[in-house]
Amino acid sequence: MYAELWGLEPLASSPIMFSTAAGAPMPPKLLRVEPLTPSTVRVVWRQPDKLNGERVWYKVYWQPEKKKIVPAPGWTEVEAASDEKWSELEFQSKKNRTEFHLVVKGLQPRCNYSVWVVAFSEKGDAFSSSDNLTVVTYPSPGNITLLKSTPHSLSLQWVSPPESIILRHQISYRIGWSTNGWNHTDEVNLTQPSFGYNYTIGHLKPNSMYGFKIKAWYASDPDNPYEWPPQNGSGVVQFNLETLADKPGLPGQPIARGIGKALYEVSWERAEANGANIEIYSLECRTDSNSPLFETIHHHDPGHSQGSDNEQATHTTATSVISSSRTKREWTVNGKPELAEKLVANDKGHSWGVGPSNWVVVYNGTGNFLKI
Repeated sequence: MYAELWGLEPLASSPIMFSTAAGAPMPPKLLRVEPLTPSTVRVVWRQPDKLNGERVWYKVYWQPEKKKIVPAPGWTEVEAASDEKWSELEFQSKKNRTEFHLVVKGLQPRCNYSVWVVAFSEKGDAFSSSDNLTVVTYPSPGNITLLKSTPHSLSLQWVSPPESIILRHQISYRIGWSTNGWNHTDEVNLTQPSFGYNYTIGHLKPNSMYGFKIKAWYASDPDNPYEWPPQNGSGVVQFNLETLADKPGLPGQPIARGIGKALYEVSWERAEANGANIEIYSLECRTDSNSPLFETIHHHDPGHSQGSDNEQATHTTATSVISSSRTKREWTVNGKPELAEKLVANDKGHSWGVGPSNWVVVYNGTGNFLKI
């Protein structure tokens, strides 16, 4: 007005731009929640119709329901979580697609979950939530059952779930908690529902524990195998089955060596225990007319032939102890070899006569050597 009254040119300042704060985006559209495996689901949603700002970002929330939908074997009791469990995606709305998805992990098998998505403004001070959807995770593949155990094999069975949700599967096993890797059975490429698959795992060690796991490829996530039992916070979990103990293996061949005059030591390699303690070794001897290892003779000494019965018995016993370790016959009687008779002395000084084909136990004990 002043400029017009005086006929002056009006004066104007430079324009100043103001913008209002971003508002809460409209609720995102939660399209579907799909079970993938017993521990994962895929959440799919669409961005809000109006963003009310340059950028929005999302949080996906999930929470186990307190009640199960249908009671059935294999359900896992899970109480509602006290803390919010969520994952987060952030994106520039004008440069990205309008439909998004997120795989939620770490869930329990065959459990009912409630899932929803929250869209936030750029500063996070304004938001809106989608409707809730519920989803039931897939059941676990099931446990392995032992059918039969032997010292060197384990026969077991795995029954597939009744639903047609597993494409293929495989059994993995290892000895104990070995860190040298797993052995695997052949992969079954077409798993039938409610079918009992039998396996016999051979070439195992006696009286040993073996760990087993099931690797299953679910139809909804065929590129990522699911292992059961899964790992937990303390490490790997597995089904543990044990083989039986077996009879001991063969001990080594007895070997004799001279360690003094008329004194020998017989020793042998210990047998493989095969999972049980070896309680006793038993050493037997006999006369071999071809190549005797240990022989004694019924020695006739003319100087003692007329002695008393007691003297004769004492001399015979003493002679048997001395001559029991001879390895060759080097004597003759009247120019003819005399038939050897083994006299074996025990720790009490007794002796036994042994013919050419009779075996006699000369040692029972836990050691693997004998001095005679």
